[in-house]
Amino acid sequence: MLNPFLRTFLLVAESGSFLGAAEKLYISAPAVMKQMNQLEKHFGFKLFNRGPQGVTLTKAGASLYGDALALQKQSEAALLRARNLQEKEKTEIRVGTSLLYPCRTLTEQWQTIRGEYPMWRLSIVPFEDTDTEGTHRALGEKYDIIVGVFDAALASDYCAFLELGRRRFCIAAPHNHPLSGKAKIAPPDLAGERLMMMKPGNSPTNDKIRRWLHAECPDVILEDAPHYYDVRLFNRCEEEGLLLLTLDVWQDIHPSLATIPLDCELTIPYGVMYARKSSDEVQRFIEVIKATRKGRRGGG
Repeated sequence: MLNPFLRTFLLVAESGSFLGAAEKLYISAPAVMKQMNQLEKHFGFKLFNRGPQGVTLTKAGASLYGDALALQKQSEAALLRARNLQEKEKTEIRVGTSLLYPCRTLTEQWQTIRGEYPMWRLSIVPFEDTDTEGTHRALGEKYDIIVGVFDAALASDYCAFLELGRRRFCIAAPHNHPLSGKAKIAPPDLAGERLMMMKPGNSPTNDKIRRWLHAECPDVILEDAPHYYDVRLFNRCEEEGLLLLTLDVWQDIHPSLATIPLDCELTIPYGVMYARKSSDEVQRFIEVIKATRKGRRGGG
């Protein structure tokens, strides 16, 4: 808000030289000198005594320095007050996040476009992975959106979905398991191994990969996990030395489990879940994310 030449004047006064101010402004010393000459011409009096050792303020310059410094502080305070008011007027978009529903994919995308949409502010709302069904039903109440995997079994009259990408299946293995050091796990590697995965009938994608595993490795011992994973399941696999069918996005959930890609072409949709009866602002936010996603794909 302060006149740019006055800001340069303050830096020259504080540096004691045109060169010192130029280094702080990332411009040349002659450019700084030109600005000060124009400022002196505009005011009609000298601001600096110039000598081989640098510059010092004249009495008039010293008076102007004190007042300009006060103006700078006042303008900074005024700008801060205005920004704070703008922040309060922004619409809050509440993003739920947990170990199994990390919001990083969305927040990273938002950082690239947030400057274009100053009317919104993302608020991160943590929750526990103890009641996934309740998590979905809380959309529109405790939080507006969550980010995670989505299958047909989740489709309902209260939950809508915007795909952001696909996630690959992996195998989580305790670090002391013979398979933990492999770069990739193929179905034959699982012969005779106990593998936890979602019980059949809850997810078409998981049912498909179950059939694929049986066909590719009949000797694998599949054990049913609950419909929805939580951290207790990861703990159990580590404690009992079991393998777990997991996803690449969950590779950092448990420090004692290695997450190894499964040699499989099947993937599962991953993206934003939101209430079908969301507010108009949330619906507009989803449309912006959708348009940004399309733009990225169009750009290669």
